Amino acid sequence: MRYTPGPVPLDTTKFSKYLTDELRKISAAFGLGNEGRLVNKYVNPPNHPEDGQIVFADGNSWDPGEGKGYYWFDSDTGNWNKMG
Repeated sequence: MRYTPGPVPLDTTKFSKYLTDELRKISAAFGLGNEGRLVNKYVNPPNHPEDGQIVFADGNSWDPGEGKGYYWFDSDTGNWNKMG
C-alpha cells in the first residue's frame, strides 16, 4: 500500500482531524504484515516490480538466486539483489 496525502484543509478547525486521518493512512502504508515484517513474503516474483522494491522471497517456491531472504529490485539490470 502506498501513502498519498490528502488535500490540506483551508479551515484550520479541521486540521486536527486531517492530521489524525493522515497519520492513520501513513501507519497503514507502513503497517507490519501478519508475520511482523514490513514486507510480505513472496512465493512468486511480483508481476510488475518497481525500482528499489523490497521483497521477502521464501527461497523454495521462489528463489531469486541466493535462497530465502530480503531482496531489492534493480530496474536497470532487471535483477533481484539479496540484501545483507
